Amino acid sequence: MDGMRKCLTEEYSRLYVFHLRGNQRTKGELSRKEGGKIFGSGSRAPIAISVLVKNPNAQRHGQIYYHDIGNDLDRQQKLDIIQNFGSIAGITKAECWQSITPDKHHDWLNQRDNSFEQFIPMGDKKNRNVLQIFANYSRG
Repeated sequence: MDGMRKCLTEEYSRLYVFHLRGNQRTKGELSRKEGGKIFGSGSRAPIAISVLVKNPNAQRHGQIYYHDIGNDLDRQQKLDIIQNFGSIAGITKAECWQSITPDKHHDWLNQRDNSFEQFIPMGDKKNRNVLQIFANYSRG
């Protein structure tokens, strides 16, 4: 999905993502934190409301604003929060948007740790001169 995220930030001037959670494909404590399904029994996947703004005259493109509705909320509590905000302007007025700056991999949330690249590779077919754990390869 990094290609999709890159494309979105290049094409749109602002992206607003309102994460309503509700992932029921998890278990136990994690499932409880996700809270109620926003569409009732009709969904098991997490839901996010995304508004993409395209302004060709914008000075900057790819400004990402994110809001997570929070843990442990049932369906009605989530709907009440949506109603109270009323619009993107309501979330802005409440100062609830988190500005996100993608990393070089175009990750938005849970940005990867680049220290992994410092480990010795298992092997490298393209460059056999680099320090690696395995020098020989086979199919089986």
